[in-house]
Amino acid sequence: MLRCGLVQKHVHTAMENSSFTLILGGQSLPIDFHGLGLVEEEMREGLPCGAFSFHFSWRQYKFRGDYREAGGGAALTLQSDLCPMPFSAESPQARIDLEAVVRAANKALGAVLRVERGHIALHHPLEIPLPLTAVGLITPLTAFLIRLSPYLDCLGLVMAPPLSQPRGVSLLRPAYRRSRQRA
Repeated sequence: MLRCGLVQKHVHTAMENSSFTLILGGQSLPIDFHGLGLVEEEMREGLPCGAFSFHFSWRQYKFRGDYREAGGGAALTLQSDLCPMPFSAESPQARIDLEAVVRAANKALGAVLRVERGHIALHHPLEIPLPLTAVGLITPLTAFLIRLSPYLDCLGLVMAPPLSQPRGVSLLRPAYRRSRQRA
C-alpha cells in the first residue's frame, strides 16, 4: 500500500519534471493518477493520502487545488487570482462592472469571489468523497468550474484573462480604458 509521503513525492516530482494530463472527453484534466504508477486495484480502492496540491490552467486562468483529509472527511480548496481590480481613477466603469460580477457570482455560488489586495480572487472549498479516486476528485471540481464559467466570461469582458496577455501588458479591455485627451 502506498503511503501519503510517497504519493506526495510522486505528485510534486511529476509537476516539477514533466507535464501529466488526464484526457477525459477530449479535455485535459489537472492530474494523471495513472502517472503516479498506481495499479488498477489501488485506483479502485482510492489513494491513501492526507494532503497534496496541484496547479492547472483552464480558460486562460491559473488555478491551485489543495486537497486535505481531516476528521473522516476530505476537502479540496480551489484558489485563483482571476484578475486585478482596476482603481476608480483608472476606469470607474470597469470597477463598477467587475463589482457587479463578483456580487452576482457570490449570490449564485456562495461566497467564492472576493476582492483582496487589489485583485479578484477565487477561494472555494469543495467536499471530496472518500476514498479519494480520480473520479471523486475530478467530478466535483468540474461541476464547480462549469457553474463558474459564465462569471469568468463576464470578467473576461472587462479584463482579459491573465494567461492571454504577455506579462506587463494591461489586462483592461480597450473599451474600458480612459481616453487620454491631449492639450
